[in-house]
Amino acid sequence: METAQAQQKAWYDRAACSRSFCVGQKVLVLKPQRQNKLQAAWQGPYKVVTQLGDTTYVVVSCADTRIQRTFHVNMLKAFHERPETVDAICAPAAEEMEPFPLEELPGVAKQPSGVDQVQLGEELGPEKQAQARQLLLAYPGVFSALPGYTDQAVHQVDTPGQRPLRQPAYRLPEAVRESMRAEIREMLELGVIEPSASPWASPVVLVPKKDGTTRFCVDYRRINDCTITDAYPMPRVDELLDQISGGHFLTTVDLCKGYWQIPLAEEATPKSAFITPFGLYQFRVMPFGMKNAPATFQRLIDRLLDGLQGFACAYLDDIAIYSQTWEEHLDHVGTVLGRIRDANLTLKPEKCKVGMAEVQYLGHRVGCGIQRPEPAKIEAILDWPTPVTKTQVLAFLGTAGYYRKFVPHYSDLAKPLTDLTKKSLPRQVLWSPECEQAFRQLKAALTQAPLLAAPNYNKRFVVHTDASMFGLGADLS
Repeated sequence: METAQAQQKAWYDRAACSRSFCVGQKVLVLKPQRQNKLQAAWQGPYKVVTQLGDTTYVVVSCADTRIQRTFHVNMLKAFHERPETVDAICAPAAEEMEPFPLEELPGVAKQPSGVDQVQLGEELGPEKQAQARQLLLAYPGVFSALPGYTDQAVHQVDTPGQRPLRQPAYRLPEAVRESMRAEIREMLELGVIEPSASPWASPVVLVPKKDGTTRFCVDYRRINDCTITDAYPMPRVDELLDQISGGHFLTTVDLCKGYWQIPLAEEATPKSAFITPFGLYQFRVMPFGMKNAPATFQRLIDRLLDGLQGFACAYLDDIAIYSQTWEEHLDHVGTVLGRIRDANLTLKPEKCKVGMAEVQYLGHRVGCGIQRPEPAKIEAILDWPTPVTKTQVLAFLGTAGYYRKFVPHYSDLAKPLTDLTKKSLPRQVLWSPECEQAFRQLKAALTQAPLLAAPNYNKRFVVHTDASMFGLGADLS
C-alpha cells in the first residue's frame, strides 16, 4: 500500500514545484466569486503577515488591514506590479535561442565601409598583405555598408486558405517613440520598407540591447504558424568544420544584412506588413523572423557556391574559403568574390577576414588542421549558474552538448543531469550532490578539452569504440 501511495504521489507531483512567500510580499488569493460561489478567481492583492507552517500563511488585504485570513500555499500566487507607462514587449537581448526571431535595423550611417576595413592575416607579412589588398581592390563594389539587391532568388510566403491576420500595435514607452520613428524613416530611405494598405499586420516589439539602445523587432509568429514549411536542408556544422579546419590559409566573409539582399515576392509583400503607432508598413525585401527565410537564404548561397565545394562552404551568410597554398588561396578568394559581385550581393567589410591561419567559425576556432572550442563560449559555460528548473538544465546541456565531441565519456559525465529532465520528474529539479559533481566535471572537462585534428581522407582511419549501461562513444584517430 505504501509503495502504491508513493508511486501515485510521484505521478501527481511530477509537474509540481515548491513555492514559498516572504513576510511583506504581495500575493493573490484564489477565492469564490461573489456572483457565483461555485466559481473561483484570483483576487487581491493581499500582503503576507506571517507564516504558520511550511505551507500555511496569514494574509491581509492591502485595502483593509484589519481582518487577517489564513490560506494554504496552493491558494496563493505571487502578485507582480505592472509598469504604469510601458506596454511594449521588452526583453533583454541575448545570444541564446530567443522565443521568436528578431529583426535588427540598419544604422547604416554609423557603419564604416570599404576595402580598408577588411582584416588581413598578420602572419602573411607585407608582401602577401599587399597582394591580398590588390585583389580586394579589384572588387570595390562588393564591400559596402549598404545591402545589395540580388536577382538570383525571391522569397515566397505560402499561406493557402488563410484569411489575413491582423494584430494591434503594442503601446510604446514615450522614451523610445522618437527612436522608432527615426529607424522607420531610415528603412524608408533605404528602400527596405514602404507604406502599406495591407489587411495583414504583425506587431512591433522592442528589445533592449547591451549598449542601452533598443532593437526594432517584428513578431511574425502567427504568420509563421500558418506558413507551409520549406524543407530545404541546412548544412551540418560538423561537416563544415571538418572541411575548413584542414586549410592553411583561411578567409571568412559575411554578407551585409544578408536577408535584406533578397527581394520579397510581390504576393508575399502584404503579408510582411507590420503595424506601429506611426502607421502600417510592409517590406520590399525578405525580413528577418519569417519561418522559411533561412531556407531561402541557404538555397541562394548554395547556388552561389555551386561547383566550388573543394575550397568554399557556407552556413547562411557566413562564407568560408580555405586553401593549402597562398597562390591557390588568392585564386579561390577571387573566384568567390566574382560570384558575389555577379549576384549583386555585398559584404560587410569589417566582418571579413582574409588570409588568416586560424579563424572563428560557428562557435569554434579552426585552422592549420586543428579544431577547438571558442574560448568565449567556454568562458560563458564556466560562469553558468546552478540550474533550478528543467528548462535551465536543458539549456545548460544544450550549450555544453554543442562541444560534446571534445569531451571523452560525455554521456557518462552528463547522466545525472540528463536524468533530471525525465518527464516523470517535477519541473523544479532536486539538485543532489551527484548533480553538482556532474555539473562541475563537465565544466572542468570543457576547459581541458583536447584539440581535434581535421580528417585526412587519404590516410587510414582507426576507430575505438566503448559502451556502458548509460552511454556509448567512439574515438577516431
